[in-house]
Amino acid sequence: MSSQVKAFGFGMPWESLYGYSQATQVGDTVYVSGQLSHDRHGNFVGAGDFELQVRTTLENLDLVLK
Repeated sequence: MSSQVKAFGFGMPWESLYGYSQATQVGDTVYVSGQLSHDRHGNFVGAGDFELQVRTTLENLDLVLK
């Protein structure tokens, strides 16, 4: 029996350019990629502000897991 594979993305430019997905679900298991501090348009967020970078990265992770 084979498992269904689903890929999840935000619509970021690098997803379609490089075949990148934020997460992939295989059966009941979800594999999450490394996350970055970027906004919904793909712009880096928090240059020089480590706390903002961490907060933004974790918010992006929350979006992937939803």
